[in-house]
Amino acid sequence: MDTKQFFKDVYNTHRSECAGLIFYREKDHDFRFYVPEQKVSYASVVYVRQHVIPDYLCIGSIHSHSGFSAFHSGIDKGDEEHFDGIHFTIGYLDKEISEIVGSIAINGHRVPIDCKDYVEGLDIVEYTNFSVAMFTPSFTIDAAG
Repeated sequence: MDTKQFFKDVYNTHRSECAGLIFYREKDHDFRFYVPEQKVSYASVVYVRQHVIPDYLCIGSIHSHSGFSAFHSGIDKGDEEHFDGIHFTIGYLDKEISEIVGSIAINGHRVPIDCKDYVEGLDIVEYTNFSVAMFTPSFTIDAAG
């Protein structure tokens, strides 16, 4: 499963945002995408980023904005203030063509980037398996419709 499809699948299942962490191993230039357990809703996601993968460095994050446009919200900017690395936000998951924006944050300073300069040809390997149980909606799903 590619990373963008993962975010679309979560959106289609929960109509919610979700997040994952990007890990990198320098010796062989290997990337891992780790999805922590999280509490999600249409306009928010809460997760703990304390996960460690031996021999890998957490270098950033990717999160989605459900059906909203891709932008770094005030909450996102606040999160990046204490999370050095590269950060991507994917938006418009309800459309055929999604948007993606990115930034690099270091020591509380952030700079917007052109995502194509950083991810073109990048093979991100999913580290965790997608499981509905990983996501706890903060809303009630009315199955009766």
